[in-house]
Amino acid sequence: MTDKNSEKKDRPLVTFALFAYNQEKYIREAIEGAFSQTYEPLEIILSDDCSTDRTFEIMQEMAEAYEGPHSVRARQNGTNLGVFMHVLSVAHMSCGKLIVLAAGDDISKKSRTREIANCWMETRAWGFHSYHDIIDDQGKILQRSVTSEFLRQKDYRLRTYFYIDEGPVEIVHGCTSAYDRRAFDFPIANSYQPILSEDGMMSLWLNLIKQKVVFIDKSLMKYRRHRGALTNAGKTFRALGYTEYIELDKRSELYARSSFNRAKYFLDLVALSNINKRRVNQQEVDKDIYRFDILSTWGERSIWNRISALLDPRMKSSRKWMCLRLFGYTPLSILKFMLQNRRSGISITDEKNNA
Repeated sequence: MTDKNSEKKDRPLVTFALFAYNQEKYIREAIEGAFSQTYEPLEIILSDDCSTDRTFEIMQEMAEAYEGPHSVRARQNGTNLGVFMHVLSVAHMSCGKLIVLAAGDDISKKSRTREIANCWMETRAWGFHSYHDIIDDQGKILQRSVTSEFLRQKDYRLRTYFYIDEGPVEIVHGCTSAYDRRAFDFPIANSYQPILSEDGMMSLWLNLIKQKVVFIDKSLMKYRRHRGALTNAGKTFRALGYTEYIELDKRSELYARSSFNRAKYFLDLVALSNINKRRVNQQEVDKDIYRFDILSTWGERSIWNRISALLDPRMKSSRKWMCLRLFGYTPLSILKFMLQNRRSGISITDEKNNA
């Protein structure tokens, strides 16, 4: 017992931060995953972004009932901040030197924090991510030990924000991410608009300040795909109604505005940072600012304005999207969206192999 206590005392405090918004259906499993972490000493922060359902009440109930070895507290934002600013607010109030992030609809495996902490102490990198398993709405395994191939593509858009001759651009996959506490010590712009994910912004920042990102070759998370998710709802479900497809298709404007905000915020960070920085290809960032501004306001634009944007050479990469929605969210655009989702559905693996 003495050896165990001595070992615990020699290890740095780590923060496990669980973020949620309107996820009462899944939050218990997510919290149970947090409580099961085998690393010590561990600070667990259960944080709610001003949910309108019972998410925060469940957080409070489970925090009060917890009797394990970790320090646990539940807190709630006074207003809805959006994912990125929610993460920043919790990071700045945390005490750990390493911060492990988790979403309120995913489930962390019990060894997750320990594996990340060991890698952090060995490499002293500032960003971490790993393989993950994919589960469905009911928690059934769809696929094991996968990673986002989209983020690994050489032409992934955020990579063009930097000049490649200075080395590779590492992108963190948010569902499995963790960061050195120092990664959050960057200047905050005076104004911002909601950004729907934190991983893209954190990846840009770490690459800008030339800090190392490490991929851990283990599956440490169960990543849930379901209809209510912000970014992955269309990838698993095939039996959606017509109105549900319209709703999902219209979300593309919301994502475009988030991407616009991220690009603007990134340029703010470039201007405000006084440390040694990697060179930024501002021309590529400006292209995204222009393009996402048009896409995010597509539903508000007149048909003539849409045609003008369609003919603009700067919108070349989005012409297919604009053509399908030239007259709004029509049966043609919805049919295309449905067909794309059917092709991108994940096959369910044999349960015997997943035991």
